[in-house]
Amino acid sequence: MPELGVPFCRVCRQVIWNRIGPLATLPARDRTPISVVARHPEHLDVFAAAADGRTMSNWWDATGGWAGWFQLGIT
Repeated sequence: MPELGVPFCRVCRQVIWNRIGPLATLPARDRTPISVVARHPEHLDVFAAAADGRTMSNWWDATGGWAGWFQLGIT
């Protein structure tokens, strides 16, 4: 949303933090890379690197809420 010139509202910021905050309790690197992409105003994609190198993702949209963490690139 910031790319659209619209800042996240207080409620949106809290919802995002409530979902990303628990990552702080997971075993991870000293600095866990986290990226958030807002493809549309009503959709967020979150990506994080796990301690073992796996790439984890979660997504949120206004109609369904959070999907839940899942691993990317499973072979």
